[in-house]
Amino acid sequence: VFEEVQVTIPEEMRDGLDGEYLEALKEILAKDPRPAYQRKQERIYGLTYGEYNVRFKASPHQIIVLSVEALNEQKDLSERTKK
Repeated sequence: VFEEVQVTIPEEMRDGLDGEYLEALKEILAKDPRPAYQRKQERIYGLTYGEYNVRFKASPHQIIVLSVEALNEQKDLSERTKK
């Protein structure tokens, strides 16, 4: 049984996200999706959920979301940097 952690998603990142998506993302992050062998607090972790790439930092009892970016925006950005 895993102990759930507190999840903080800054208000500016919540704007524009569907309520159901936001609640599901909080549930996923509350279960601390970091690999068991990687528990470094200074590391930035990421996951893809739905159409978004989510980056976050974690401590033993809290996860703080740093960014939520649409995957199609990242693709556009990476294509522009290749030119």
